[in-house]
Amino acid sequence: MSLIPPKIDDRQSLYPMVLGEAWDRLHPAVQQLHLQHGEAELIGHGALDVRHGTNPFCRLMAWALRLPRAGRNVRTRLRVVRTESGEAWERHFRGVPFFTMQEPGEDSTFTEIIGPIALRMKLVVEDGCLLYQPVHASFKMGRLSIPIPRWCYSSSYAREMACPGSDEPSMIVSMSIPFLGLLVQYFGSMQITSKGEGS
Repeated sequence: MSLIPPKIDDRQSLYPMVLGEAWDRLHPAVQQLHLQHGEAELIGHGALDVRHGTNPFCRLMAWALRLPRAGRNVRTRLRVVRTESGEAWERHFRGVPFFTMQEPGEDSTFTEIIGPIALRMKLVVEDGCLLYQPVHASFKMGRLSIPIPRWCYSSSYAREMACPGSDEPSMIVSMSIPFLGLLVQYFGSMQITSKGEGS
């Protein structure tokens, strides 16, 4: 059972709102990965490959942030629900949850909250694919927000695209620390099995 109930209302969904006219340039398979007008809940399943770096500090950081464990063909479940402030993303890797919150920003950006880390990213549409480019990050402790130097996250990225020869979406997400190496990378395809008004 999920801990996050869907929010049902008539507001425009986060990604179409942030992207504006660029939303229509996305491949339909990529659009399927996101809530659209009138939808409050999305569920998908897939098998992703998950990699970690070898640096001991990066491994410790991956553990502290509760990032998914490494493995091949990791059974993955995705649930996205609309909330009062944006969207909640529940990812379950082999049944182990990884939760983040996403909130809209200005100039084609949104903020993803990963534990105590708030990462603001710019969305860019390129050849039907959706690119995530980090532009700002901070460490939050209550009302206190401490900026994280850009070099710490500048090599992280994400990309969503259509699988060659099919209508299924695929993705690659990579988080790294310069000079230290990879935190986590996961990639593979996702089959969207349910979209609607929530339950």
